[in-house]
Amino acid sequence: MISLFRTALCLGVLSTLALLCASPSFAWRTQLTDTMLPAHFVAVDKQRKKFFFYDNTPLTRTYEFTCTTGKNDGDKEVVGDGKTPEGIYFIEKTIDSGLDFKEYGGVAYTLNYPNPIDRLRGRTGHGIWIHSKGFGLVPTRGCVAIDLPDIAVVGPRLTSGTAVIIAEAMDIPASLPPNPTAHALAARMEAWANAWAHKSPMLFDFYDPLAYSQATENFSRFRAKKEQIFATISSLTITTRNIHVLEGPGYWVTWAEQRYSASNHQTEGIRRLYWQQDATKTFRIVAMEWIPQVLPPLPQKPMDPQTVLALTKNYTTYLATKDPSLLPPVHNTPLFRKTLVHESTPPRLRHQDATTMETEQNLLLADEDTVKEYLVTMTWAYHGQTVHLTSIRHQETDTGLLAQWIEAQCPAIQHFVDTWYKAWQKMDLARYTAMYDDNARQGKLVGREALAEEKKLVWQKAKPTAISYSGLRIFPKGDKFFVDMVQTYRDNLGREDTGVTSLLLHSTGKNWSILEEDWKALP
Repeated sequence: MISLFRTALCLGVLSTLALLCASPSFAWRTQLTDTMLPAHFVAVDKQRKKFFFYDNTPLTRTYEFTCTTGKNDGDKEVVGDGKTPEGIYFIEKTIDSGLDFKEYGGVAYTLNYPNPIDRLRGRTGHGIWIHSKGFGLVPTRGCVAIDLPDIAVVGPRLTSGTAVIIAEAMDIPASLPPNPTAHALAARMEAWANAWAHKSPMLFDFYDPLAYSQATENFSRFRAKKEQIFATISSLTITTRNIHVLEGPGYWVTWAEQRYSASNHQTEGIRRLYWQQDATKTFRIVAMEWIPQVLPPLPQKPMDPQTVLALTKNYTTYLATKDPSLLPPVHNTPLFRKTLVHESTPPRLRHQDATTMETEQNLLLADEDTVKEYLVTMTWAYHGQTVHLTSIRHQETDTGLLAQWIEAQCPAIQHFVDTWYKAWQKMDLARYTAMYDDNARQGKLVGREALAEEKKLVWQKAKPTAISYSGLRIFPKGDKFFVDMVQTYRDNLGREDTGVTSLLLHSTGKNWSILEEDWKALP
């Protein structure tokens, strides 16, 4: 990451395209290129009155419909001008009640107009949607409209966050030409995230202060807030995955799934960066958007590592003083205290805490390091997570080591999850089932052979056409890891669902294996 950070900072001048910082005075006519496209997107050609829906696995024109746009030609500039805006937009939400049927049909999908670049250019207006018309297609007041039967077909695919490209004229060739600017900007987004994670003052060099103040927030206040955070938090990790890039009229948008993890806060969501070239032809961030990922809460919450360390010291003191007040309430029991002071035979202790989570340990009090490892493990178990510290038991148990140990497992686990989804998507039964433990559980199914037979029967009837996930979360649970993510599934029979998939993984030495799998539909 460090080398990527340094390399991307040297990109400086990206002269592939001369982008205009000012608002274009002409209609936007563009050709789609290989710009790290998302899994699916919408493209609207105003001149040809065409609405396209593309899937990108590989690039496939899934739907093509006739559409209508604003009653007046040109790019939208002010409220009430009857024009449809041109640029890169994203679907925000679905409106399926309270609509005027003649004007909007029965459902509408809102867009984020005005986007930050529109605000930077002083454009006004609101309420730009994708919808239908109750009694035939007629020009709109600025929205994009398609027929009632068509929106019934494509509507379920118009999910929150779907990219929508609207242009006066758009050419989408069957084979997309490469675009080095897109890949350079993806690297620049990685470098930006790396500078943030390193709490580097070079982070602020990525921004255009004046434009950022106009489009997003006051840059001086933004910088002061970030510098204060850098000075107060002890650790910070920024992870980005699945970077996508699209070119708009005079700007570019990069966006990715982002996980922010600090010593005092953790959040996940979609980060969008809007880029323009400055006077030196260097791409700078002129605006940002953050869309939090909504996931159900984890069944358990880990304790802050600093508290773990404090309680570990309390336990060490307890061993010398036998003062029960030093123990957490659940551990302050005669059985637990008796187990701690018993040094003759290593007992087997089964302890059940308030979260009904059970842990089993062989407690050997012959050496201080073993005691330390057990106590830290039990402290985390008490608060819903267990950390197995065998690999660092002879080192100082502190926040940094805990974080390093946990973070070191994440890339391999993420790769494992990616591989699992690819095997599922390709219906590679041998590879898919090999990723499960012999005694794995999936709902009512138990055992790898039962899972294989069930999947074989399912795939004979319904073949997956698109499976994607987002918001991957990774948490330790003893010497295993609990992961969950939002999963979207679609098959050739038209079945679609979105829910939270959770996996319990354990290490096989060289790789990971699935012990338990669960899925719950999102409301």
